[in-house]
Amino acid sequence: MQALEERLQHINTPLSLSVLGCVVNGPGEARETDIGLTGGGNGKHMVYLSGVTDHTIQDADMVDHIVKLVEAKAAAIEAEKLEAESTDAGKVEAAE
Repeated sequence: MQALEERLQHINTPLSLSVLGCVVNGPGEARETDIGLTGGGNGKHMVYLSGVTDHTIQDADMVDHIVKLVEAKAAAIEAEKLEAESTDAGKVEAAE
């Protein structure tokens, strides 16, 4: 976890990430997050995106993969925010 936290220090965008080793409680928790990862046994982990089961990854790829997913989600959230701000600005200009 420390390696993951260090690699994600540059992310300032609010989003939810869960990393749980438990195959019993993990899926329920992961469904409530933007990005979720649960243990699955045999070195495989289930990845949830926006609460939906998406794919599996292997132990060796886990940290790199989570970092890429978080960076992509943060970029998407920021792009949506900028689009909403520019749309709101356009509405204000049109009203004037």
